[in-house]
This record gives sequence, C-alpha cells and structure tokens, in this order.
Amino acid sequence: MSQRGLLCGLIAIAGFCAIPELYAQPAPAADQPIVPNPTIPETVSPSPSSSPSASPSPSASPADPAAPPTAAEAGIYISDSGNHRIMYLKDIKGEGRKTLGRAGHEPGYFLHPCQIWVDPSGKIFVADRDNNRVVRMDHITGFGWKELHSGFNHPEGVASRGDEIYVADTGNNQVVVYDGELNKTPLRTYKDPRIDHPTSLWLDQNKDLYVTCGQDPPGGRVVKLVEPEDKTGAKWEVYEGQNLKQLGFAPTQMVTFKRQVWMVDPAANRLVRVDNFQGRSAREWGGYGTGLGKFRNPAGLGLSKEGNLYVADSGNDRIVEVTGNDPKEWQTYAGGSGTEGVVLRNPTSVFSWCPVPAPPPPKDDEDPKKKKKPK
Repeated sequence: MSQRGLLCGLIAIAGFCAIPELYAQPAPAADQPIVPNPTIPETVSPSPSSSPSASPSPSASPADPAAPPTAAEAGIYISDSGNHRIMYLKDIKGEGRKTLGRAGHEPGYFLHPCQIWVDPSGKIFVADRDNNRVVRMDHITGFGWKELHSGFNHPEGVASRGDEIYVADTGNNQVVVYDGELNKTPLRTYKDPRIDHPTSLWLDQNKDLYVTCGQDPPGGRVVKLVEPEDKTGAKWEVYEGQNLKQLGFAPTQMVTFKRQVWMVDPAANRLVRVDNFQGRSAREWGGYGTGLGKFRNPAGLGLSKEGNLYVADSGNDRIVEVTGNDPKEWQTYAGGSGTEGVVLRNPTSVFSWCPVPAPPPPKDDEDPKKKKKPK
C-alpha cells in the first residue's frame, strides 16, 4: 500500500473512533443534581441552596404557607434501607407519601439507614448506619438537619424521649446516652455482656429503656434497663426466647403495648408476643413465606397509638399492618410498580407512635415568646 493510501486509512480509522464522542451527553452543570438511580424519581435530596440545615426566614411564621415545618407529621415512618432513603406515609395505603434521601454522605443523603424514631416533640431521628452517624431532623423534608458523630461503629438503633437521646452503637457493643442538644460528650454509656451487639431501642410510657440485641448464634435477647441510672444493671430484666416453640432466637426490634412485649425475630421469620420477661403466654405468628401471615427476614417493628403493629418485612420488600389475630385482615404496603419508582427495598425499620408522654407546655414566665406586660 502506498504511503498516501496508508495515511487515508489511518485518518478513516481515527474518524470512526471519534464518532461516539459526537453523541456523548454533556456533563451536568455543577449545580444540577445527579440522580444515581433514575428509577426512584420521587427520592429527593436538598440542593446546596436549600440545605435542610438552613435557618428559617425571620419573616416566616406557622401561618405562612412558605414557613418551614417545625414538627413531624403523624403517620408511618420507614427506613427504606436498600434504597438509602427514609419514607413517610399517612397510612398503610400509601396516602401522603414523601421520601428523602439517596446513597451519599452529605445532608439529605443516607447509607443504609436503620432505626427511625420520632420523639414526643416531633423531631425525627435516624441511625445512619454506614455513615457512622445519627441524624436529627424537624421534618421529613430534612429541614433542621443536624448530625452527631461520636466515634460510632455502624450504629443501628436510636430513640429519644426529648431530654435524652439513646444510640445503639452496634459495632462498639454499647448504648450511649446524649443530652437533648446532641452534644458530643455523652451523659453515660452502657457496656455490658447482656447488651452485646445492640440493634434497636424502645422507650415505653414510663421512659424505661429496652435494648434488642444479640445474634444467632450464640443467641439474642431483649433487655429492659430497669433503673437505667444504675449502670451496674442489678435490676435489669432479660428475655431470651423462653417458651417459644422454635429454637433460635435473634430479635431485631421490639415494642411494648399494655404490658405485653412484641418482637420480630428474623431467625425464625416470626412475630412474637409475651406477657412478661419470663415468657408467660408466649405466642408467635409467621414462618417463611410471601403470603399474609408469613415473613422473610422481618427486621423492624412499629406500633400505632391504637395498638396496631407494623412489621418491616425486609425480605419481602414490604410493610405489614397487623390489625388482629387473623392474617387475612392484615394489609401490606410495598410501593408502586417499578416504573413509579416508589417500591421498597429491604426496609429495616418502621415507626408510628412514641408512647413517651409529651413534655408539659412551658409556663408563661418560662416561655421567652410570652413576655409579661408591664404594670
């Protein structure tokens, strides 16, 4: 081949290789959000100009539609862990659905969020496990975002009664207590063999703390920290699966209602109820499966004010509302179709009601907004 022919051939090859660049999409602008998973269009994360940690406008007021929300709405809160986001539903039918988050480290993003909790004042807490932090927000929109980093090792549980915040620091095998302002220095720490590998927390109407912990093997347990100020744990109560039919007990989350203790146990794919920590009147529902009354790796458990239970049926990618003893009456929520982008993926926690009493309203002389008129 002549030199001229060789040169023409090289030019043709170079031109062919350059063709894909002509059709390449331009890079997004710096201020344009990048959605890593376009199948989740409802998932939102705040842009830098609307960061949830921003303070409300001085002119905003509760009557102003543009005013930022100041408390969480009543409903069902879900840690949609596989989608790295949290979700709000007004009811099990999916009314009023709102979502926040996608995979990431910045405000408004999560990495495998675990337990979600709403305290008596309406603040939302999330144990953001793989970001090694706890997040507090005023609303599902992310407004009022505040983070606590305190040397956590994959924390999976969080609960708040308003003046104290409890964190299940799972990887460090301890429960750490902080003040209501999320100051980094803890008030106290519980580190005891009975609360090895804590996964979730619960506070009852008496503000007593319960810790769900342990793995299978060697086995799990629920611990009630009676007189939590006494760190020796001399009066703690422990339930380790007494009187259950199937061996193997590794509960991941629990609630209390009318002196009963309810737990989800993924080791046996079941929902468990006992009347006390000796296992009196033990009863269980479930078994492995996809139909109503069956579970696959149930990971989370919530309670409504009316006494209905909500199970985060993680392996079935759904939330189950338990309204009675007959599974035929139960309802489920799994999101819409894949094209709607709201399907759940491995939900690990669900929350609906905090039994801790709300703090009393401040007296006139204690409320800075209500100044006494001069005589």
